[in-house]
Amino acid sequence: TLGDALLLVGRPDEAVEEWSAGFECIGNTAAAAKLSQTFADSGVDDTLTVLARLKLDDLNTRRNRGEYVPEIHFVRALTAAGETEEAISRFRKACEERHVFPLFIHADPFYDRLRQDQRVRDVLQRSGLTPTAT
Repeated sequence: TLGDALLLVGRPDEAVEEWSAGFECIGNTAAAAKLSQTFADSGVDDTLTVLARLKLDDLNTRRNRGEYVPEIHFVRALTAAGETEEAISRFRKACEERHVFPLFIHADPFYDRLRQDQRVRDVLQRSGLTPTAT
């Protein structure tokens, strides 16, 4: 999202504004206010955790409605929320789905924390998703 890009270039205040505007556009003014208030009170790290938890709530709501939600979306949101153990426990299923996202795990710095875990490396190996030497 634009908010994610703004965060990457060191503009967290604008990132929070974009994320909040996104929630307002879908009528979730409570989430927008919560993000803005968390940023004002506690800074960007706590805001990112709140954002991740809001994403998890949305993913669960969508799945409970019967929508297909790729497991890797849960892995990403759980990782962002700091719930690494739960993310790792769901990672195997994400790889089994053969969704495109696990293919980028070696290049995406977002997954650095997960790649350090031997369990993740084992799943990647069993799934045939380890990089090959050239």
